[in-house]
Amino acid sequence: MSGNVYKYTLCFIQRCDEILMLNRRSKPEMGVWNGVGGKLEKDERPELGIIREIAEETGIRLEREQVVLAGRITWVTPTMKSGMYVFLARVGDDLDYPTPRVTEEGILDWKPVAWILEPLNKGISHKIQHFLPPMLEGAVYDHIYDYDSGDNDIGYTRLPLGESAGGPVRAM
Repeated sequence: MSGNVYKYTLCFIQRCDEILMLNRRSKPEMGVWNGVGGKLEKDERPELGIIREIAEETGIRLEREQVVLAGRITWVTPTMKSGMYVFLARVGDDLDYPTPRVTEEGILDWKPVAWILEPLNKGISHKIQHFLPPMLEGAVYDHIYDYDSGDNDIGYTRLPLGESAGGPVRAM
């Protein structure tokens, strides 16, 4: 488990009380609503990678100051550790970006935050309803999800981003 395990990016683009979501056409996360993002290119900085991914997946061109690191998601199994940087981007209420919009990646659509966070909503990507609320409130954590060898969810720890030692802030 050497090297940077955070090879992916994800962004939730917020306009008023809506977030631009992508229903992915292909794996991973095929057929569910998620933010936009993807794999970092070799030696690419996460904040530049997510700006590139947003432009590629949506056509929206954002400036660096519009994109804020909101945390990381880390997955740990007995044999592997992987993860992604998660960003929030707030755009003006006047952004003219009509949806639904079909793209090569899938279907883009503005979804109300309340709809995304509804506990009974099964059409949202795994764990978004868990980690997105603190991100929207401005808290920046490393959300660490542990899985056993059978890919069963066995634990969760939330640490302030950058904390290298000590106990979890909250465990579930």
